[in-house]
Amino acid sequence: MGLEHTVAVNIDTRVFSDSEVLSRIIAFIENSNMPASRLSIDIILGQEKKLSKEVIAGLSRFRMIGAHLALDVVLGDQLEISEIEKLPIDEVKIGRTLICNIFETHSSKSVIKNYLDLSRRMAMTISAVGIENEEEANWFTEYGFDNAQGFLFGLPVEIAALPDQGATAPFESQAGGQVRIKVLIVEDDVDYGLLLTDLLSEHYDVSLTDNEADALELFSHKEPEILLLDVNLAKGNGYNLAHSINSCSDSSNVLSTIVLSTIVLSSLVQLYSERFMKLARTN
Repeated sequence: MGLEHTVAVNIDTRVFSDSEVLSRIIAFIENSNMPASRLSIDIILGQEKKLSKEVIAGLSRFRMIGAHLALDVVLGDQLEISEIEKLPIDEVKIGRTLICNIFETHSSKSVIKNYLDLSRRMAMTISAVGIENEEEANWFTEYGFDNAQGFLFGLPVEIAALPDQGATAPFESQAGGQVRIKVLIVEDDVDYGLLLTDLLSEHYDVSLTDNEADALELFSHKEPEILLLDVNLAKGNGYNLAHSINSCSDSSNVLSTIVLSTIVLSSLVQLYSERFMKLARTN
């Protein structure tokens, strides 16, 4: 019997206020073979200082179907702690933009400690995402963080070294940690976007958005290694987005970009259908 996987999907808070989109996402989850308890919804805040009742209600809908709710915290988030206490979340994830400054600025340590206190008051899990050296790992261990992930525990690998579709266990690097290559999908067709997410999430850390502005923000937050880009976006221009991302990318890191087209998406649909039929025959 293989290990059970948890699928983590990043969603901007603005999505939770759109009841129609939420209904489509939840219907997709309920019609899939994956239990909702193995789905982690990672919430990206942006610059909001307060969240609307509609957003909180949207989050509660995911909680009701049994999904795990995690809050991604990065440098510059504006949401007040008192507002976070109102959210039906299970976990707080401290991002790399805060972690990298803990030994340089008092403010980063202060923010992290505030979230640590919050997690203890609300009996939530707290995780450090983006640990790159022993000094950082020791600091978060000393303060009692529940989980940690990052390049210290597992490094990116060549595509050929990834497990095949039939693999049931997460890939482990020579460092012994689980490798989750980050993929950013920019696709404004909700069904195709969710299909791509479902196909890739078993082995990749997948973020999904439907517009140029959010894609740039997600790129800054997540620093993905792979970009799947629909150039014909309803909200923005895919070619401009590719140019902007290329301009702000670290020249030492290579970003693999795949342009999505009707042919590519049709091939993915066929692949998904074949995989579904294979699973159906074996069950």
